[in-house]
Amino acid sequence: MIRVVNTEYIDLLRFKVDRTQRHAQVVNLAIALNKTYGMQILLLLTIYSLLILLSSHYVVVGIFAFRGKTGLLVINTVLHSFTLIYAWIQVILIISNCEMCQRSVDAFYRELFRLMRESKTLCSNKKLCLYVSMRKTVNFTACGFFNLGYPLITSIIAAATTYLVILVQFSIPKT
Repeated sequence: MIRVVNTEYIDLLRFKVDRTQRHAQVVNLAIALNKTYGMQILLLLTIYSLLILLSSHYVVVGIFAFRGKTGLLVINTVLHSFTLIYAWIQVILIISNCEMCQRSVDAFYRELFRLMRESKTLCSNKKLCLYVSMRKTVNFTACGFFNLGYPLITSIIAAATTYLVILVQFSIPKT
């Protein structure tokens, strides 16, 4: 009976160490992906931010110019509305995937720490203790300029709103 329990414990310990090694590989790959695609993410977010700003401008100007007009102006405003929605979806997808990866890395560390707190035998493994204490995290950035997270979405909204107010003030003719 003791031998069966001991082999189950050894198998569990090997499983935990194997999972931590796989987790370390995934974290290293995520860091490498961030370094590799940081410039592309920066360019994409810059392009989408400009697209959001310009599409918002054309939609607002189109709405104010609707008064009694139809046809091409309506179609143009609708197309810019779809462009605006597309750009927002792309920005949200990029940022939410980065956030999801960061949260899953943190969740793994929390779960491993919880398991080690509950089991004194897992705490005796030096590899697991070192892995938990090192706690390598993933922080996605756009080429190091800004962090990719949900606060970035609010920053884009604030910047676009500010510029939109300025652009609309100068572009709507006074009647």
